[in-house]
Amino acid sequence: MASCSVYLLAFLVGAIIINHITAKERNTTVLVLGAGISGIAAAKTLSDHGIEDFIILEGTDRIGGRMRKMTFHDTTIELGANWIQGVKGNPIENLALKCGLQGKVENRSYVIRNETGFITTEKGKMTLLKHDEDILDKMQRARRKLKEEDISARVGLRLANWVPSCPEEMGTEYFEYDFEYAVPPKYVSLRTRIADNGSIHSVAGEQLFVTDPRGYVHIVDCLADMFLEPRDSRLQLNTSVKEIKWNENGVYVTSDNGDVYRADYALVTFSIGVLKSEMIQFTPQLPNWKLEAIFKLNMVIYTKIFVKFPVKFWDNEEYIIYASKRRGYYAMMQNLEADSRLPKGTNMLLITVTGEESVRLEYQTNEQTQKEIMQVLRGMYGTSIPDPIDIYYPRWGLDKFFFGSWANLPIGISSDDYVKLRTPVGRVFFSGEATDELYNGYVHGGYFTGVYQAEQIAQCIQTGSCK
Repeated sequence: MASCSVYLLAFLVGAIIINHITAKERNTTVLVLGAGISGIAAAKTLSDHGIEDFIILEGTDRIGGRMRKMTFHDTTIELGANWIQGVKGNPIENLALKCGLQGKVENRSYVIRNETGFITTEKGKMTLLKHDEDILDKMQRARRKLKEEDISARVGLRLANWVPSCPEEMGTEYFEYDFEYAVPPKYVSLRTRIADNGSIHSVAGEQLFVTDPRGYVHIVDCLADMFLEPRDSRLQLNTSVKEIKWNENGVYVTSDNGDVYRADYALVTFSIGVLKSEMIQFTPQLPNWKLEAIFKLNMVIYTKIFVKFPVKFWDNEEYIIYASKRRGYYAMMQNLEADSRLPKGTNMLLITVTGEESVRLEYQTNEQTQKEIMQVLRGMYGTSIPDPIDIYYPRWGLDKFFFGSWANLPIGISSDDYVKLRTPVGRVFFSGEATDELYNGYVHGGYFTGVYQAEQIAQCIQTGSCK
């Protein structure tokens, strides 16, 4: 027994020595933590300012973050980001043009079917909802100007006289809110709600649905190719961050395999879900004013379910809304062949669920989800429709690198909260979609904050003075 203990002790000591020998130590000027759109945009900005001494650490085996594609029955599908919201003044649209990203501008044609399959589009009263949203937009601008207390979009809609009273009206509202924000109007801040008033989120309702076989991530790859060499040692994939030590003189980052990276500055681009988890240790702990701003936000889950069929049997409109008495129960379906997004004969439906339904689906099997979907579809299109060939959907809420799809803003969040989210702690800076006050939750929000924070770091380096 004693000899076993001695052997075990010798083994552990040897393992520690081997780990110490194999662990690397690297010095750099700037560490960029995360290689999503924010991290890659930040590194590109540093390079543009003549700062080439940086290292990008990425926990997964690829760049792109929540812009993620896969091949599903010979078709490229987007598991995360899929739209360029607004095609005027949006830097992502400019990147898409420069990089040749392919997509289709949506006309957002839709049809509503009830639980027994009848077309009941008119009962959805979309025109009435749009009218009430115009009132809501004016209310939003007036309240911002007067700096009045924030309210939910639900309260605002009620003040504008919109009260959904049937499954069709609830489906219409789901199309406008849950499908956009991944939560019902009662969880949407009126202050931060996006209005069709010239913001680059949505210009005259125009959105580009990415259809490029290279995936939406192609623009991140394209951006990276502008400043990184093939197999550039400054990009470290499969390198998860375990600890971030910081002080007024620099930053020390330890990876999960024991490697240590020392830098003058670091930029954290992780999702709010990761920052709220205990996966990464900050030493010393982040100050309470920073933690308070982080903990105010929650990650939403937006689930895209791809269902492949042997033949197409559904409507030709872009969107098919299922008017169910159960809110959000497979309510949104997309005809991926509409307007030649995908070739005829692709025979694939994209079904989106959000909120509590997304959480529920994360913990059940694909087979269970398929069974529920087929019950819905057979009620809508008849019992003779075929079984699907295959089904796939990601589980963003269970992904340890993200813990959700994007950050949802609580009612009452203020500009001061965003200042706190963006403010550096020592020499640790923060970016990502959640830190952008105007464009939170969007790809261009992540891009903007990456560029902005990289410019602040460049100023610190080049002038010796930080704002």
